[in-house]
Amino acid sequence: MDNNGYIEYEEFVRAAVSKERFINENVLRFAFRYFDKDGSGEITFDEIEDVFKQSVTDKAKVHESLKKIISEVDSNGDGIISFTEFSDIMKKMLKK
Repeated sequence: MDNNGYIEYEEFVRAAVSKERFINENVLRFAFRYFDKDGSGEITFDEIEDVFKQSVTDKAKVHESLKKIISEVDSNGDGIISFTEFSDIMKKMLKK
């Protein structure tokens, strides 16, 4: 969408998912648990990095991109993503 030559996570989600189906509590919790590998109820930088590093070839670029994403999602600045923060950003992304 931004013509930078890459399909970014937000662009992928917008293109691949029916908005109405995705914006409900059960689907959001399922998606959250996918990232919350240790089941702590919070998503850490390491958990997100592990998920994304499995699917990309340029691992160094992922680290910097994820730092940016987390800083945008982590509304209270504690370095982790709560379900509320995750839910809020997903709803915001999908309403565009």
